[in-house]
Amino acid sequence: NLDATGGLVLAEAVAARLAHALGRSAAHDAVARAARQPTFRDALHADPEVRAHLSEPEIGEALDPHGWLGSAGLFVDRALAAYRMEETS
Repeated sequence: NLDATGGLVLAEAVAARLAHALGRSAAHDAVARAARQPTFRDALHADPEVRAHLSEPEIGEALDPHGWLGSAGLFVDRALAAYRMEETS
């Protein structure tokens, strides 16, 4: 899904970073504009308003899902451990 959408599923992360510079409404508008393009990531890189506030590496960081996984790995590990315990009981 990440590759197919060019990072669109992480649009909120980009909006959050842009909101510091543009305000929430303008950041939302910029992200919505990029989301209407065929490739979200490319649209962000090509948008002068976005690029005025986020460098290429910053856009890449915002679109990196590893920064948004939170405790997902821990939850998966716990679920697998519980399943294995149940299976052996």
